Amino acid sequence: MQDILENFRQKDTGLITQSLQEEIQQNLEKLIGTLQKEQKQRKEQQQQQQDNSGGETKPQMIPSASELKMIREIQIEIKNKTEAIYQEIQETGIVDNLTRKRLERLGHEQRSLSEMLKNFIKQIEKQ
Repeated sequence: MQDILENFRQKDTGLITQSLQEEIQQNLEKLIGTLQKEQKQRKEQQQQQQDNSGGETKPQMIPSASELKMIREIQIEIKNKTEAIYQEIQETGIVDNLTRKRLERLGHEQRSLSEMLKNFIKQIEKQ
């Protein structure tokens, strides 16, 4: 997201900025879809629990299974993008500036995902 902001500040709305915006939009749409699905499942579970016990429990904001699924999906996306860039390099034999920036961006995404996973593990260990 910082890359997009910096590109806008420099009035660079080229291919890199547009692809980053599209990527963010896709990730947000996936997140919304996952949260909507989880919300529906949670309502169904609460209804079942109320029917069975009558008690209420405070659920997590995003249950562990859903969070882990999102982390997995992001990792698969990073892998697919990396493989696509690798294939392009194999076909053309050229690593231009755009390709370097895309690879750097994937590296940042991988680091961010790694941090998310570390935080996820810490949350699980606290439970």
